[in-house]
Amino acid sequence: MQATSLAVAPGVGTQPARLLVGGGGGNFFLFDTNGNALPGWQPKRLDFAPAAPPHYLTVGGSEVIVVLLENGYIFAFDRTGGTYPGFPISVGGRLHTAAFVEPGPTLRRTRLTVVTQRGERVQFNLSGNILSRGRLSTWSQGATFRIIPDQLQRGWVVARQEANGLLTVFDAAGRRLLERRFLTSDEKPVQFFDYGPGRRIVALTDLGPQQVYLYDAKGELLTGQPFPSTAATVELTYDVAASVWQLYHVQGRQLRRTAVK
Repeated sequence: MQATSLAVAPGVGTQPARLLVGGGGGNFFLFDTNGNALPGWQPKRLDFAPAAPPHYLTVGGSEVIVVLLENGYIFAFDRTGGTYPGFPISVGGRLHTAAFVEPGPTLRRTRLTVVTQRGERVQFNLSGNILSRGRLSTWSQGATFRIIPDQLQRGWVVARQEANGLLTVFDAAGRRLLERRFLTSDEKPVQFFDYGPGRRIVALTDLGPQQVYLYDAKGELLTGQPFPSTAATVELTYDVAASVWQLYHVQGRQLRRTAVK
């Protein structure tokens, strides 16, 4: 069996840290760092494949493992494999994305947001209540939607990619930030960097020609051209004093830093 995901919960007091391992399909295993398999997770078997790696949360001293399935059902389990009250819930559409988590002191005040493959934004809490639902974007057959959090998990954008290679990025309110058509329809890695008003960048990586495109908040391409990148992701920081972006990107066997005004 091949591991497909890993989520880690830190140890508390004398308890060792725990490792939640996705084993392909809908199988999940929970171990502590002493190598012990925890009861209820040997494995935990679900009927559908996960839409994204699970979220391993600690809320008010309780551990919550949130698993989003491709069929639109969402489960919340405790460390023994039991289901929290109110779950599973259905968001009414297929999923292809992780959730954006807004931590809170209680299950009721911890909120998660997903976007379904029909372009609907759905927010729910860990009491199993749907809090809001609304149309974020139009959809078409074969389009996929992914939530892309910023580097500090404080905000997010949504990437919609269509089978014809068209990739569109929306903000959380549904406003279109940028749109670009690629020659191939394979999934393009998207990253969102937010360093405050006027300093927001969306990075699109095209693994075919091995290039990364940096777009500002107005949807304009920085420097008017892409940068070489042979990795799926880049790192981007902002130097306030110099008003310069620092791009860290891989080119072949080299890690490069490029200043971008």
